[in-house]
Amino acid sequence: MRNAGRITEWNDEKGFGFVVPNGDGIRAFVHISQFQRNSRRPVAGDLISYLPVVDECGRTNAQQIRHAGERVAPPGRHRFFRERCWGFVCLG
Repeated sequence: MRNAGRITEWNDEKGFGFVVPNGDGIRAFVHISQFQRNSRRPVAGDLISYLPVVDECGRTNAQQIRHAGERVAPPGRHRFFRERCWGFVCLG
């Protein structure tokens, strides 16, 4: 089940921070790689939705992160964007 929360700490230089869920819950680690492609850079105070996942060490990590109000990117769109940006020809 997805959670909603606010990023309370963010280190843009290192690309990570922490989110505290709305209501009760455990603070989760946030990494820039878990945001949708083409999302804006996060900052402390941003509202996000995420999937909380507990790793093998018992730490809670935020995955599949979206900024509040951000639509889910359609599948396949990123491949075309990436190829166009790098100058490759899209064959599909």
